[in-house]
Amino acid sequence: MGKRKVYPKEFLDICDWVNEKVAKERAILRLEKTEKRQVQMLLIVIMVLMIFINITFVNATLKRVSLIILIISLIVLFIYTFLENLKILKKKVEFKEIILEEFAIHLKDGFTYEQNGEISESKYRKSGFDKAYNDFYSNSFMDGEKNGRHIGLANIIIKKRQKNNKLKETFKGAFAYATLQSLVPEVDLMKVNSTNNTREKLYIEKSGLYMYSESIENAKKIIDDSIISEIVNLEKEFNISLECMVNKDMLFCRFFIDNMNNTLLYGTKKEKEVLYKYYRIINFMELIARKIDCNVLEKNEEEFISINSDNNSVIENNENLNKNIEENIYTNMNRDYKDSNKLDLNNFKIFPKIDLINSSNEFDEIINESEGIEIQLFDEKGKTEKVDIKSKIKKIKELYPNIKEVTIHPPIMNYDIEHVLFKDERIFEKQLYDIVKLSKKYKISINLLYHTTWNIDTLISTGAINKIKKYIKILEGTNNKLLIENVYIIAENTCTPLSLCKLINHPNLKACMDITHLKVKANIIRMDFLTFIQKYLDKELCEKYVYQIHFATALNNDGFIDKRTHGRVHENENTMIYDLKWMMEYNLLNKVFVTEISEDDYSKRYDQIREISMLKNIMDRIKQN
Repeated sequence: MGKRKVYPKEFLDICDWVNEKVAKERAILRLEKTEKRQVQMLLIVIMVLMIFINITFVNATLKRVSLIILIISLIVLFIYTFLENLKILKKKVEFKEIILEEFAIHLKDGFTYEQNGEISESKYRKSGFDKAYNDFYSNSFMDGEKNGRHIGLANIIIKKRQKNNKLKETFKGAFAYATLQSLVPEVDLMKVNSTNNTREKLYIEKSGLYMYSESIENAKKIIDDSIISEIVNLEKEFNISLECMVNKDMLFCRFFIDNMNNTLLYGTKKEKEVLYKYYRIINFMELIARKIDCNVLEKNEEEFISINSDNNSVIENNENLNKNIEENIYTNMNRDYKDSNKLDLNNFKIFPKIDLINSSNEFDEIINESEGIEIQLFDEKGKTEKVDIKSKIKKIKELYPNIKEVTIHPPIMNYDIEHVLFKDERIFEKQLYDIVKLSKKYKISINLLYHTTWNIDTLISTGAINKIKKYIKILEGTNNKLLIENVYIIAENTCTPLSLCKLINHPNLKACMDITHLKVKANIIRMDFLTFIQKYLDKELCEKYVYQIHFATALNNDGFIDKRTHGRVHENENTMIYDLKWMMEYNLLNKVFVTEISEDDYSKRYDQIREISMLKNIMDRIKQN
């Protein structure tokens, strides 16, 4: 690496946050190295001692014994060192993945790092760096949003087959892309002085790159001297070369950089240098993309930032606009419900969603402060079998003794209430008896939650309604509830769980309203969401029968379920306020909110922590007003 200035404070702060998160893993790695050195030193001391005995003493037997011990020690040292190196290397790989994951999370605006994740090969093909190649390898993919731009970065290796049929490595380094907010004619900055390229060409001496475009005059306006200077600065800083491609709404760069993600450097003093490369390249991509947009729009950067402050995609960067939107909504809430009890929030609670896997200390603190939780159970076999509720409740009380209420969510697949009732209704009956007994034993309220995919007519015609009526009596006189959750099937007039609750009308039978499932259904039938809500939800039924909310958002608009788009954390407080506003109008705020968030890392629960924090902040402000 070339000479570099002192690390920026923002980067050092990120490193400090990462070090706090991985302190335990770092200590374990150091301990492994220390133990390895200690054992090696002990074996070396034994070997030196045996050599000394062999040289000093004349007793033939003693010499033979010392020689045998010397040889055995040498073999043990060799085998031990080899095995320990493999063991430490494995730990370093795991440590590297944890470091990059934590580092990505703490980058400004939020990035994600998927362990062993690969960048899409289609992205590289789209860049046009290689017209033809035979092998593509990628690892350490990191992506996210920075100042409204989607940026991705990964290590890649490109190989091309030679005449002798062997694969030759033609590129090894980092590949990155960033979205543009303007459409740009193709401009390429390449190391290669091509004689086959029919477009206009210009050699940029300062950077050592060749510019190719249909019009060099126009290209120089898009890739101006300030961008060339940034490229040169980065090349000098890391002692590397790079190439750029700009086309339509994308900027692509590849960096001829060694040791971008060398596992052996993690856990050493050079670890910070590796992380800084990630940090620097991400900032470089955002800066170059912004400069290109400024040049295309013929605006200076201050004007460009001003233009984008009105853009919904970066509205979270405008704090004053956020504040005005919030104040208007809170004012409307107070005005509309000033003389009404409908905005009573005494029953509003936030229950985290867990599945009994290890979680972060930060998430554990949230659970300990909460009155309740929802636990999702999984059946790996995908069959309707008896779910062991007893052991789960016992473990919950051991982990979180202050919990007062637990909602048990049985497995999703093949476990809808109608499926269980007709497979073996004794399973359902036993679960209800179990939660009554466990409730008394642990002095907590326990809710059993089931999906239903049938509409109300089918539930009636098959006799499922009668079965539910029969078994719900088990819960009478207790604080335990049977909760029915909406999926995608919507009856003619109302959401199925609301119709079911209205038909049975039992105090221990309530609905769980999943907000993302409503959004999916609206997308499936191609109806504006607010129009859909107005047509299919009854305000009085919502107020009377909904006990619990599954709260999250859907990031797609096609209705398909995908972990990356379904049940995701709200992007910012404005998008969350949008949901809370229509929910307020349907009397859904005075409920238990379960933050049912799809995570990239369920062991850390960072997205759910963020969702809970935003929800709590907004609801606290609503209460104050």
